[in-house]
Amino acid sequence: MVRGIGDGGIIEKAEAVVIASSEHEWQDEDFEDGTCLLSDCTNTAQANGFCYAHGGYQVCYALGCNRRAAVR
Repeated sequence: MVRGIGDGGIIEKAEAVVIASSEHEWQDEDFEDGTCLLSDCTNTAQANGFCYAHGGYQVCYALGCNRRAAVR
């Protein structure tokens, strides 16, 4: 189970709703080559393949992962 630190404390992947999307749908100006450019995205979250700096969105950049998870 992947865990990271979010605004409400520890967030586990099992607590998220996973929404399928194309790789071009969820990449935006805050990301470059799979790295979150926002200063409040923690190293722990990045190491787990998620960015918790996007107001309820976690973006997976793990190899072969093409999903966006929206926190309930």
